[in-house]
Amino acid sequence: MAMTIHVDIVSAEAEIFSGLAEMVFAPAVMGEVGILPGHAPLVTSLKPGEVRVRLPGGEEQSFYVSSGMLEVQPHVVTVLSDTAQRAGDLDEAAALEAQGARRAHARRSPGGLRRGPGPGPSSPRPPPSCRQSAACAKAQAANLPAFASKRANVSYWGGSPIAK
Repeated sequence: MAMTIHVDIVSAEAEIFSGLAEMVFAPAVMGEVGILPGHAPLVTSLKPGEVRVRLPGGEEQSFYVSSGMLEVQPHVVTVLSDTAQRAGDLDEAAALEAQGARRAHARRSPGGLRRGPGPGPSSPRPPPSCRQSAACAKAQAANLPAFASKRANVSYWGGSPIAK
């Protein structure tokens, strides 16, 4: 008999799966992870995607999760997610309709789709020629271009000012 690990997949609404598995594959934020019995303890964030559970005997079941958390102990794997569904229970038409509605909403909203932190109207990107000097930092803090600083004619190399 192959070694097994106990797997629990839980959403905010209900327990989706609880049972033994030979291996678990999950979409961690930094990439997909594969978990076998005896895996080192681990806690990581999950991104939306497919969690696959290989059952004893080789059958594989798929579940789709929104973001969540994955906890791994040597003999127990727990997937906690806001939303989780068995792959067979998904309604493809409803999922595509929801995706279209989200994109339409993003086109109507002033900020559009934002995927995490990044430059935007409230966080201007400094010019590529700008060195991280005190004068440059002040210019950035004041939302001014680097050339508007009083020391625009001074270049900083290795921490000491060099006149141009």
